[in-house]
Amino acid sequence: MMAAIAILAFVALAVIMALVSIQQAWLKQKSGIELFNNARWAMESMVNEIRRGCNYTVYATVGVDGLRFRSPLVADTEYIFYWRGDGTTYGNNDAIFRGVGADLSSANSSSSRKEVVNLVANTSSVFSVSDNNLVAIELTVRKGSRSCVLKSKALPRNRDPYTKLLIHADESNGSTSLADSSSRNYTITSVGGASTTNTQNKFGGLSAAFNGSGGYLSVGDDADWVLGDTFTVDTWVRFSSVTSNVWIVGQGGAASTNFWALSYSVNTLDFAVSVSNVTTIYISRSWTPAAGTWYHVAVVDKGGTWKLFVDGTQLGVDGSDADAVPDFSSALLFIGAGTNGTDNYLNGHIDELRISKGIARWTSNFTRPSMDYQS
Repeated sequence: MMAAIAILAFVALAVIMALVSIQQAWLKQKSGIELFNNARWAMESMVNEIRRGCNYTVYATVGVDGLRFRSPLVADTEYIFYWRGDGTTYGNNDAIFRGVGADLSSANSSSSRKEVVNLVANTSSVFSVSDNNLVAIELTVRKGSRSCVLKSKALPRNRDPYTKLLIHADESNGSTSLADSSSRNYTITSVGGASTTNTQNKFGGLSAAFNGSGGYLSVGDDADWVLGDTFTVDTWVRFSSVTSNVWIVGQGGAASTNFWALSYSVNTLDFAVSVSNVTTIYISRSWTPAAGTWYHVAVVDKGGTWKLFVDGTQLGVDGSDADAVPDFSSALLFIGAGTNGTDNYLNGHIDELRISKGIARWTSNFTRPSMDYQS
């Protein structure tokens, strides 16, 4: 009897141990599957971010951050993922964090999940991805003594070659360091308090704010501002107060006699060119904007046929002027202020300012943009 009981106990123990072993094996397999899926997510994240645009930067730094992959489409404090493998805080494993935060500690304190992935991106400490560079990505997934490698390649989408200036104004709130997101990467200078703000925006959560009393942005002279006879200048603009003779964007010389400008006058949207104080091009159409309202405005020239648009609807009829916008040597480009930045200040906001050269983007009524411009 005792022997039978012992045998039954042994069998029961064996069954329990077998079940435990099966459960452990299942949990291990489940953990491995989840790990692989997480690695695949990381791969897809990197590929998608690279394909969305250009000049993505991978930071490979020593110490707290092993690798940070970020997109310039978001603020600098928002990262796609974080990686750390220093063998201390997170043990000997490489840990990857999803989510948004200013640093690893911020991400760790949130509900972000840790994923064991070794990210092998490049041997260089810092590198940038630019147009037409095929990016090779390799993720090594380790689980105990086993490992597998995921490999992929991604090609950044080419930037629009016609876009010569693109200002999203999506930097952190109050920033006076605005970026040019076109491939030209111009330096933008803030004067008199012009800065980003999160109080008003059309896209991206922020816009450029102008105080109407000396604040403006400027960009250095370049051949890109010699617009010729086929181009498009467009932006979103919001007037805090509607006053006459407000420059939205233009290029002007020191004597205020040589310039081109897209501006608002008295109940009109205008595009004018002046050479030696003689107006050579003047396209003006009736428009009465209201304060506190966002408008998409555009001027388009296609070989001497001119159109002005507000919210995708052409104002009036075509203009006809075969003159091309000439070269105003050594003249700055001004945003939110008049010639040489001395007058015609904008009291309001600008978002998604774009200068396109060599293309007439709209030749008839169109649906106004529903999202920010990609580079």
